[in-house]
Amino acid sequence: MKKLFIIGNEKISYHKNIYLSENVDFKSITEGLSNYFELHLLARRASQKGVFNIKHNKIILASNIFTYVFNIILSFKDIKKNKYLIVSITPYTFVAFLILFFFTDKIYLYLRSNGFKEYEKILGKKWVFLYSLMYFVFIKKAQIISCEETLVNKKNFFLVNPSELDERWFQNRKKILSHKKINLIYVGRIRVEKGILNFINLFIKLDKRFHLTIIGDRYNKKFNFKNINYLKFFSNINSLINQYDASHILILPSYTESHPKVVHEALARLRPVLIFDDIKHIVKNSKGIYVSKRNLSDFLEKINYIIKNYKFIQKKILKNDFPKKNIFIRQLYNIIK
Repeated sequence: MKKLFIIGNEKISYHKNIYLSENVDFKSITEGLSNYFELHLLARRASQKGVFNIKHNKIILASNIFTYVFNIILSFKDIKKNKYLIVSITPYTFVAFLILFFFTDKIYLYLRSNGFKEYEKILGKKWVFLYSLMYFVFIKKAQIISCEETLVNKKNFFLVNPSELDERWFQNRKKILSHKKINLIYVGRIRVEKGILNFINLFIKLDKRFHLTIIGDRYNKKFNFKNINYLKFFSNINSLINQYDASHILILPSYTESHPKVVHEALARLRPVLIFDDIKHIVKNSKGIYVSKRNLSDFLEKINYIIKNYKFIQKKILKNDFPKKNIFIRQLYNIIK
């Protein structure tokens, strides 16, 4: 089997002989591609225990930038036979790319999100040039794999359709009938660009009918309301499915998204999705996604429409063509092989 080195910025903890990732995407890619390659994962060491157990033992963790660079250099043995998959553009992965630049052409870059918009939202417009610089250097040599056409300013690239969906997501789907209480759910990281902290300001203005479940990676004092329930990410898929089934609508308040997998997860469980117009481009041909402006009146109008037409919307959702996890992994393999 050919060697593949996956290089990422993700932090992974090592606890009792178990590797735990903060990101399920990293787990899926590693485990999936390990069936096709002699795979080595190079990542950063996390001080806090992660959630998602990566069932793979060839994982090398770096405590700082110096050990990160050292681990990249150690991979140079038989470098002519190696292939490298860099996941996302960050300062760490950029340093890794600069080292590899002079030694190999077999470099793939997987873009999962819009770094330009993320840098703008997190650091401000004046810092977007940093991402622009890294991106410009990357596309000079790396072969680009993207989950969205708009992420790439280059004619030649590979388009993939990321997904965590397997057969479990389509079994025993439950339809909610009672609307006396409206249960909203958010699944994602607690970050500025995800919009969840800003959304709380809107949510607390709603009446007592509404309840919000937040499933994320860190607790915030803004969640301290009676009708807000915070849960940590689930490592068990069935537990996550149960939370979707107990909810009426998935809320995705992000300012920037490219291919949010939680949307497909919610729709797979016949749950409508409500987003804001910042990311209306993700709707495409999907049925069951509704767009609201970031104000209370429009938000309530969309919620009421969804609740009144719930059964009809669920029938429309059934017509969606859902991406599958096994097909996504196969797409990556076919590109890299």
